[in-house]
Parts: sequence; C-alpha cells; structure tokens
Amino acid sequence: MAELDLFRFVPFRLNRLAAEVSHALSEEYQTLYGLDIPEWRVMATLGFRDDACSAQFIAQCTRTHKSTISRAVTTLLARGLIERVENSIDRRAFELRLSRQG
Repeated sequence: MAELDLFRFVPFRLNRLAAEVSHALSEEYQTLYGLDIPEWRVMATLGFRDDACSAQFIAQCTRTHKSTISRAVTTLLARGLIERVENSIDRRAFELRLSRQG
C-alpha cells in the first residue's frame, strides 16, 4: 500500500490553511473588537443577513457545534451586541439579530 503524504493531500492542506488563517484573524478580532472566533462567526452571519435567524441556522452555516454557538450567543447578548426577537411563526421560539451597538 502506498504511503500517504499528508502534506500532498489537498483536503489536509486546505484544512491547515483554513486553521492558519483563522488563527491569524482571531488575534485581530480579539485585539480590535474583543471577539473570539465563534463570537465573530455569529456577528458575521447576522451582519450579512437582512432578517433575524436562529442560533441553529448560524451553527449550520458556520459548521460550528451548537454548544459553541450557544456560548457565543450568551456572551454577545450580555455585551449588547446582538438581541433576541420573537419568531413571527412560532412565538415559543426566538431568533437573533445584530443590535444597534453590534
């Protein structure tokens, strides 16, 4: 069986590139905005939308575990950067959107 050279395996290289870029940008987000990567992902997802969306939608779009998004949402709500709004279809549910401050 041929030996696999990970550094020639495109999916591995893409994953490493994404990790390096994410790490470099995380330092910028933290320095400039006080945001970690999951918090930035929530803010970016909401910022590119015209309407509110669920935390589940954010988790799916960003391919981030729902518990990680939940912690980020809790922090961003406490900082007043995002806000909860009632779901117009299901009043038991809520959606998220950027606040004026966010």
